[in-house]
Amino acid sequence: MTDRIELEVIEPGIDQVAVGDIAARLAPGSDASVQRGLWYPYFRFDADCSARALFGRRGMQLNCLVDGLTGLAATAPSFCSTRDAVPRADVLPASLMPDAALLAARRYLATSLGRGFRTIADFDIRLADRGTIHKLYWLVAIDDGQVLVDSLTGGWIPMTARAA
Repeated sequence: MTDRIELEVIEPGIDQVAVGDIAARLAPGSDASVQRGLWYPYFRFDADCSARALFGRRGMQLNCLVDGLTGLAATAPSFCSTRDAVPRADVLPASLMPDAALLAARRYLATSLGRGFRTIADFDIRLADRGTIHKLYWLVAIDDGQVLVDSLTGGWIPMTARAA
């Protein structure tokens, strides 16, 4: 069995060296170290949405990602993706089933579009399943805690004792 697996991934914008610099800025004077990268699973859908409006139809195309662990959905800006071989031990397995991800995407889009636009009728939402895609997060140890650093934005999320 090989120790690497080929996946569709969102191209990282921040490498391990840059993450070390971010960690140093997060906690100046503390002992911060990049422990490892984690590849987080998302279900990816292309959404073609349209609705009848006062003067014709309004339509838009959106990227929708559904978190493969929690089932939370969100729209996403365009991003570059590629196939890459990554360490198998660094890949988090999706616990959500594809059918549940599709339902979560449809519900999220219907709710968020309904709030954002005034239309005569409900939105017609057509979803194209683009499969699973993975995004890199860097796990950083800072003193007695840990944070996850997003490899695209450089944003960080503190890890709770339960999550770590």
